[in-house]
Amino acid sequence: MLRAQVNHEAVCEQVVSLGRRCKPVHPTVEGRLLEVLVQRGSVAESDREGVFASLLSGEGDFEAVLLDRYRVPKAELGAALSEVHQCPYVAYDERAVIESRLLKNLSVDYLRKNFWVPLRREGSVVDILIDDPRDADKGYDVRRAFPGGTVRYAVGLRRDIGARTFDHWLKH
Repeated sequence: MLRAQVNHEAVCEQVVSLGRRCKPVHPTVEGRLLEVLVQRGSVAESDREGVFASLLSGEGDFEAVLLDRYRVPKAELGAALSEVHQCPYVAYDERAVIESRLLKNLSVDYLRKNFWVPLRREGSVVDILIDDPRDADKGYDVRRAFPGGTVRYAVGLRRDIGARTFDHWLKH
């Protein structure tokens, strides 16, 4: 039996525009993350629709909307990301230093744009900080960059993995 692909956000937007309340089912990572944040009380149930409306209106990416508009603390967002992705959350630490040998064959510009960075290597195990551990394309690139090794993922916030983090790490 074929199931129709439904854009729940678009349906919710249409329902809200008609003046009705909408509690969409979001099968996406963002939907699951929002569900966890609502369950934990980090986002009010009454704000659920507004979060997706903000995204649909182009106010920013999901993380930015939650952090900036809905004032979700970084630690709470990180804990929810950890739960959703089933891996540890690593917060930005200005004392952290990336081993330069891990970046030797990698394009720093690529890493900045794709929001992942190798943190450390212990034997054949490489720890990777990434914004979305379930992204198949990024996973392929990580395995290609570190062939034959075991990859352990940790999730981080995009803004913490972005340019300012790299600029700090590369100074050391």
